[in-house]
Amino acid sequence: MEKTVKCSELGTSGFTYTNTDLHRWCGELVKKVRAVFKDERPIARICAYRVVDVGVEDFEALACDFYSEEHEERRVSVTLQAVGCYDFSTEDACVQDMTEAVHAVGLMTQALKPEIRIGRGQNEVNESVLAVPLGEGHTNGRIDLWKEA
Repeated sequence: MEKTVKCSELGTSGFTYTNTDLHRWCGELVKKVRAVFKDERPIARICAYRVVDVGVEDFEALACDFYSEEHEERRVSVTLQAVGCYDFSTEDACVQDMTEAVHAVGLMTQALKPEIRIGRGQNEVNESVLAVPLGEGHTNGRIDLWKEA
């Protein structure tokens, strides 16, 4: 008989107990990505973000976009919303928390072995952390990634 868990058990020991529905959902996404990319190795851009002030309760999310720089039509995007419950009825699933979201993206990327790119930095609006000052009429730029340091 399978153990019933509210969410995956992801403790510090390194042992995991993954929620079965989460595992099943990740497996379906892996199949879809493999079908879209065939023999091409995808790129996975992983970005965390917060959703605030949109008329719903604030929440955090983890987006994982599988894409190709050579074939624009090859793209599978998924968002895991950390909202305190599970809902796998759409590709943008709801999970318990960000730990669960990172675990799910980790499972998918281990299966697919994409080139991984984490975070953003191309559309920074805080002028004090930009790589170069904004030009006239520009509202955003690339963040300074200490390449010259």
